[in-house]
Amino acid sequence: MAESNLRKGLRWTAIFIAGVGALANLPALVIGFSLLGNWIRLHTWDGPYFKWHYLSTALIVLLLSGFGLGIAARAMRRERFCVLASVVSFFLGVGCMVILPDVGPRIDMADAVQRLLGHADHSLSDWDEARGRFPSDEEELRTALSGRPLRESAIFFVHGNPVPYDVRIRTDATGPSLETVPSNPGTVIYAVTSDYKEYWLTITSLRNPVGGPVTLEHIAGLFEQEPIWVMHRNTTTPERDITLHRVKASCTDASKTGVTSPFHSLTPDGCCPPSPSMPSTSRKSRVVIQISVLFIPVCGIPFSTVLGSLLSERAGSSC
Repeated sequence: MAESNLRKGLRWTAIFIAGVGALANLPALVIGFSLLGNWIRLHTWDGPYFKWHYLSTALIVLLLSGFGLGIAARAMRRERFCVLASVVSFFLGVGCMVILPDVGPRIDMADAVQRLLGHADHSLSDWDEARGRFPSDEEELRTALSGRPLRESAIFFVHGNPVPYDVRIRTDATGPSLETVPSNPGTVIYAVTSDYKEYWLTITSLRNPVGGPVTLEHIAGLFEQEPIWVMHRNTTTPERDITLHRVKASCTDASKTGVTSPFHSLTPDGCCPPSPSMPSTSRKSRVVIQISVLFIPVCGIPFSTVLGSLLSERAGSSC
């Protein structure tokens, strides 16, 4: 009798763990199908897209999530090795939920675009050191940026053909140029003051890696709510001021621009590092969001409310 009760207890424990494991594997399944959809859209989309390994990553993620769901189903149907199968399914699902938020084309695209912006700033710094001022017209600007980033490997493509990097210049500026967004991603927008001693740099990217409209590069998150990356350099101060400024503006309505505030310094090679608080917070938020997708509807709480709260908290913590 005691042995029968023990088996029954183990059986129900295995079923419970397997159920949780199956739920934990669902976000990976959704991500896999999303990447597969991006790969399909990439071959039918007429506009620019970010080059990434969509198909291979989608197949790996779908294989892992399918295996996790399969052994979870086996643990629920059969008694033999049910506990072991349910535990494997659970840890596989949790592992995917922890790892996958830091893997994806959107993250790699943001890193690549911000690196290009940092390289442009580094090249303009070299120009200033040689001539005592920043470029004054488009010809000088293209000369200054001819090495980096204009000749770097392309990250955006159209029908398999690379989209070349480009530049735009605005003189007599008093702030970053946010009014008009160029039509191609990877375009550096250079706004310089009348004395050519101060400038602001922005760069165009895609709202979505595949099928997204061209917009100014924003800090990771919802484009309508997150600030735009603006790089600012001023040679009038005794010490070189190389900072990133966060400008509150919508990607479709630049009239909502607010006050800029310093963000953080660049790395020595001119690249744009992420905010010190963003990696851990971003991962935690995405993992919580994945869990919320599964469990919040059961409690009757609108998911949009929780999502907005998480993103607002993350944006506030990085200010």
